[in-house]
Amino acid sequence: MQPVKEYTFDNFIIGKSNQFAFMAAKAVADKPGETYNPLFIYGESGLGKTHLLTAIYNSIHESSPDTVIFLYSADELIREMIIAIKAKQTNAWREKMRSADVLLIDDAHALMGKAATQWELVSLLRSYVGKKGQVVMTASVEPDTLPILESSLRADFDWCLLADIQPLDVETCRMIARDKAARCGLHLSEESLEYIASHANGEVRRLEGVINRLHAEKALLDSDIDMASVKQICEEYDRAFSQESDGKAKTAYIMMGIQGSGKSEFCRRFLPGVERINLDTLNTRKNERKIITACHVRGVDYVVDNTNPTKGDRARYIPDAKAMGYRVVGYFMQSRLQDCIARNNLREGKEVVPAKAIAMTSNMLEMPSKAEGFDELYFVANDGAEMTVSEWRENDEL
Repeated sequence: MQPVKEYTFDNFIIGKSNQFAFMAAKAVADKPGETYNPLFIYGESGLGKTHLLTAIYNSIHESSPDTVIFLYSADELIREMIIAIKAKQTNAWREKMRSADVLLIDDAHALMGKAATQWELVSLLRSYVGKKGQVVMTASVEPDTLPILESSLRADFDWCLLADIQPLDVETCRMIARDKAARCGLHLSEESLEYIASHANGEVRRLEGVINRLHAEKALLDSDIDMASVKQICEEYDRAFSQESDGKAKTAYIMMGIQGSGKSEFCRRFLPGVERINLDTLNTRKNERKIITACHVRGVDYVVDNTNPTKGDRARYIPDAKAMGYRVVGYFMQSRLQDCIARNNLREGKEVVPAKAIAMTSNMLEMPSKAEGFDELYFVANDGAEMTVSEWRENDEL
């Protein structure tokens, strides 16, 4: 999990609902391992837990560059463990995991139901606290539902602290909206800020989605941002989230795979009638963004049919789609490099991609994870004659 440099304590907006969690996180960052260890921050999705966790990382790294810090999502932790088990290098993995001074884990609720993972995590926690190494975890569920916080374990940790973040009040939302707008170079009236805050439903992610959308309209569509624009976009978000709560949420599909793996053919076979967005045909990111914005405005399903090999590539689409109330479904094409090059050679004219470019994309390819924001993930096997879709098996082996 890569730390976001912009997530700092200085730009975290404090209100009544998050003040305690903020102060606890700041205390841990100032004196890691000395108090509140482990620290568990919990609350609903979109309230700033990841911001605080990353702020701890950034603060410690800045004040003490030699401190070794591990920052993981729960899915990444599980995936590393699976790889170690398959390679019969479990002991080496355990030794590596215990070598840091600070261990930060996001979305710990993803560890529920994974007995082996929970056992390893409990062992890790005890080793860190035993050597006065700091542990901080976040979760979107109540602490009592996490087996790793069972009372027998809490008894081992005298300084264990549970800090919750409640949905934000309107005043805090207004302060956050003002800060986010200023950072985007948007000049919004107090009336506009009040309207945005009152429609955010206490969620930072939803509020940021509205601000990002306003910024996109101004930058890409050259539109003036007035009160009418603010009301229109807030109402679109209200409709999108209403659809989500009614089980009618729209879907953004994200394709992943190297050139020649069959992504476009998959879209034609399995997603007929879905708006297809392909950078090769649109030529520029600006055009792509305009089409995606239009899909969000119309509330239609769409599929991003690009290679999207890295987490950074996929992050261009997932947060905005989630902010608009879309479900995000990913399809990962399982294909051998040689097969993809062979299929590519059957293309004609400008459609042919240089083999070196395909190999380069293959080297960049990162396995996706639900921690990126996907609601559903699937494997797609392509043998040239038939495509087979199968359930994602990221954590099944534990």
